[in-house]
Amino acid sequence: MELKRLEKEQENLKNRVKIIPFKKKVNLAGGCDVSYNKDRGTGVFVVIDRNFNVLEEKYFSAKVDFPYIPGFLSYREIKFLIGAYNKLKLKPDIIFVDGNGILHPRKMGIASHLGILLKKATIGCAKNLLLGKFRKIKFKRGSKSAIKVNSEILGYALVTRNNIKPVFVSPGNLIDFESAIKYTLLFSKFRIPEPVRIAHIKGKRYVGEK
Repeated sequence: MELKRLEKEQENLKNRVKIIPFKKKVNLAGGCDVSYNKDRGTGVFVVIDRNFNVLEEKYFSAKVDFPYIPGFLSYREIKFLIGAYNKLKLKPDIIFVDGNGILHPRKMGIASHLGILLKKATIGCAKNLLLGKFRKIKFKRGSKSAIKVNSEILGYALVTRNNIKPVFVSPGNLIDFESAIKYTLLFSKFRIPEPVRIAHIKGKRYVGEK
C-alpha cells in the first residue's frame, strides 16, 4: 500500500479546495453513502427537495479494491459515489457526505475529495470525531462548538436534534462554515442529515436484496 504516495496526493489536492461563501439557492440536496456485502460495495446517491421528498435515487456497485484505513476513506469509497452520481438526472445544489471535509489530517476528507472531482458544494457530516478537540456543548438543536486542530478551526460539533449527541460538520468544497452549519440543520430531522440518512437506509436494503 503506497500510503506515502497517497498522502502526498492529498497534500496536493487540498490546494484545490475552496472554502468560500455559498450564495446559491438550495432547492435540491444530495446525500450519499456506501454499503458493503462481502467484497462488493454499493454507492447510493439520493436527491431530496426541501420538504424531504426523495426525487431520485441511483446505485453503483463494484468490487472493493482498497481496505478501510482512517484518513484514506475516499480511496475506498469515492469510485462508488462517483458511479452513482453520474447516473443522476437531477443534480443537487449541495451534497452531504457521510465523512469529513477539511476536518482531516491533510484537510482532504472524502467530502473535499468528492467536491473537487464533481466541482460541487459538499459538506462532510461524520458520526465520529476523526481528530481535534471541542468544548462541551448542550444537547440542544442548534448548539455548536468549534473543533480545533493546532488552534485552527476545521469543523464544528453540531447538535441537530434535542438530546442527541452531535455530528461533526466540516465544509468539503465550494462552501463556508456558516453555510455548512445552516444547511445541515435545515436538512436534518434526526441526528444525520436526511439525504445521508436516507442513502444509508436505502443502501443497506439494496445490498441485503442482492
